[in-house]
Amino acid sequence: MGLQLWTAMAQRQLSEEDRQRWTQKMRQYKHDFLIKELDLTREQQNEFFPLYDAMEDEVNSLTIQTRELESKIAASERTSDVEYSSAARTFFEQKGKEAEIEMMYFEKFEKILTPRQLFKLRAAERHFTGRVLRHHGRLRAPADRDSGGRPPRDSRR
Repeated sequence: MGLQLWTAMAQRQLSEEDRQRWTQKMRQYKHDFLIKELDLTREQQNEFFPLYDAMEDEVNSLTIQTRELESKIAASERTSDVEYSSAARTFFEQKGKEAEIEMMYFEKFEKILTPRQLFKLRAAERHFTGRVLRHHGRLRAPADRDSGGRPPRDSRR
């Protein structure tokens, strides 16, 4: 689920129509990737993806809410220690809430995917995220990367 934060940030810079189009393209790209990685049958696809998308929507919503709170607190010049403490607790609790959402859907996924597919799901998600991030890195300006696609080394070392 590493794309949630990047997705949330990218969506803020797009118009609503562009955001919906971008989200749909990314979702379809991820579906195609997971179909291949998990070797999903047509029947599994039809049952799995509506649930998977609902899970991702819930996690994304949680991420956006947390980011909005963070922005609000950071922008305020009159934030009290109590507000900082409450916001910090919310940030740390986010992972637990994400886990609760994922476990709720895990029970549903168990009825659709084989144990092997369920086991491979996490690795496939990480692989997908890595692929997207590598692609995103290639789109950066050449000055941000060396000839191997890596960030330039710090010359002070």
